[in-house]
Amino acid sequence: MKMKLIAVACMLAATVAQAQQVKVATGGPKGTYHALFTNIADKCGNEMAIIGVNTSGSLENLDKLTNKEVGAAFMQTDALFASAQGRDLGGVKTLVALHKESVHVIAPVASGLKTSGNMVGMGKQDIVFTTAEDLTGYKVAAAGGSVITAQLIKLQGQLNWTIVPVDSNDAAVEAVRSGKVQAAVMVGGQPLGNVRALSSDMKLLGFKQGTVDLLKTVYVADKLSYPKLSPSAVSTLATEALLTVRTVNTPDRINALANFRACIYKNIPEWQDADGAHPAWSQVNPENKGKWAYYDLPVTAKTTGKK
Repeated sequence: MKMKLIAVACMLAATVAQAQQVKVATGGPKGTYHALFTNIADKCGNEMAIIGVNTSGSLENLDKLTNKEVGAAFMQTDALFASAQGRDLGGVKTLVALHKESVHVIAPVASGLKTSGNMVGMGKQDIVFTTAEDLTGYKVAAAGGSVITAQLIKLQGQLNWTIVPVDSNDAAVEAVRSGKVQAAVMVGGQPLGNVRALSSDMKLLGFKQGTVDLLKTVYVADKLSYPKLSPSAVSTLATEALLTVRTVNTPDRINALANFRACIYKNIPEWQDADGAHPAWSQVNPENKGKWAYYDLPVTAKTTGKK
């Protein structure tokens, strides 16, 4: 009889563990999403099974979420709004609104390009990119959700970039270094790992105020601070990062998402203060529900923390 009770208890524990499992699409291993996920898993992994899935970013995350390959996904707000123009995303909701995702435009200090000069080949000068607007007519690499950002900036900011999609931020940097493109757009919370790892032969390009004004309905003004790449702060744009989920119907899955949100909210103050936690946590406000539809979940008996 005792053995039967133990077996039943084990089966019940396995059922609860499965119901409390959340698989999360993050991003590349050097990105902000992956770093935030690591902080979350370290704390909330004791309360439920949390599994991270590395991806190329927001676009792949959205596909994995809507195709039910994962139960949660990090996402850029602008990528959601852009994707909603061609597909029904009514079932995608915000679980937690996170930090600002800054637009990083990087280019080599020395472009290696020269002006055409006159007809006899005299008067050629080095082409120097000092602002994002200087990239008009040139190739710009981007990966994942950064492709959407680059496209929106190009169209609404009236910048005639030629956007070259690549598989990852690493590939975007390599495309710049090889001369296949003249710049790269990478979107993420500061400090972004791929940008922080760059050497001083690369630089950040800022946006002019006129471009910022054209994009204010989607983005907010922001500043980039990477002393190795620029001695002073660089003006840029930012979108908001979200942790998104699909709407669910079963009580166990509703409870799992409620517990997941509650654990994140409960630990935000600690991540904001803790050594080793990602600096992007300092921008997270539990009262902020973001611009995308927020998921109103019930507070169950098993759920503690903030709704």
